[in-house]
Amino acid sequence: MTILIIILTALIAFACGYILRFLFGKLSIKSAEQLSEKIVKDAEVKAASKLKEALLEAKTSADIQKRAFEQEMRERKHAVQNLENRLNQREEHLDRKVDSLEKRESLFISRERDFISKEQKLQLKFAEIEKVKAAQIEALEKLSNLTKEEAKNMLIKNMEDEAKRDAAALVQKISEEAQE
Repeated sequence: MTILIIILTALIAFACGYILRFLFGKLSIKSAEQLSEKIVKDAEVKAASKLKEALLEAKTSADIQKRAFEQEMRERKHAVQNLENRLNQREEHLDRKVDSLEKRESLFISRERDFISKEQKLQLKFAEIEKVKAAQIEALEKLSNLTKEEAKNMLIKNMEDEAKRDAAALVQKISEEAQE
């Protein structure tokens, strides 16, 4: 009976060991499962946190880039407006110059027409004067019984005589001044 007690004790001990081992295995599996669940949850939390950080960083970066882009666009728009204003001012200035030049041109054209009209009138008057002059010369030639050539020679002779008298008077004056 002792053997039977030993065998029975051994079987009970074996069964208790097996049960304990089974219970410890289940506990360690549960513990391992809980640990793995905790690790997975921690990883999910860390991943969510990293994702939030990445999203926040991306959003911040996008906001910064958006603000920089908007600032650049405002500056470009301002520069374009300045250029447009300058172009408009130049255009207005050129329009005023064109208007001024057109007025001057019309004034010059008007004056040119006046000058042409006056020139034509003067040419007519000169023609009339030449006719009258020719008529007067002809009348003088008839009155003086001298031709134009004879009158010219007579006038030249009188001028020469007058020049000689003036020269003689000048020589006499110089010699008197020299004697004094």
